[in-house]
Amino acid sequence: MEDISGHPLRKDRIRHQGIEALWRGIERESLTIVYQYPLMELQQPLGRHTLVEYIEADREILSAASLLEPILLEAVRVCGATYIAHQVNQFEPYGASGVVLIAESHLSFHSWPEHGYMAMDLFTCSLEMDPTAAIQYVAERIRAARFTSQVITRGF
Repeated sequence: MEDISGHPLRKDRIRHQGIEALWRGIERESLTIVYQYPLMELQQPLGRHTLVEYIEADREILSAASLLEPILLEAVRVCGATYIAHQVNQFEPYGASGVVLIAESHLSFHSWPEHGYMAMDLFTCSLEMDPTAAIQYVAERIRAARFTSQVITRGF
């Protein structure tokens, strides 16, 4: 399996603090995507909630809702989600928060340009939809030096 730019994905079973998980990641010069899928058995898995930390990103981009809005909307399209509506808020003197409602659930973000940091989460009720393309697209557009993500399987 490869990411959207043709880089190979690595899959390994890992054990961390007594929890067995499947590590799946993309390793490149400056970007790393890490997925941790706990191998717990859910009676009814209902979706995946991906939490992303973008670090050392472009402060100018993170400062302006008008620059972040089209990036997040395109990220929704890139990962194959179905757009419904969105709301983005500009903070003074800088920074932004927003949410994109998708048929599969939501994508939300908050930026701290003074720290070069943005948090994003993507929750999808589709177990087939892979948020990797959206995560990578956003990282490239906000020029994040690095980022990490965790995936939580939602359900009962």
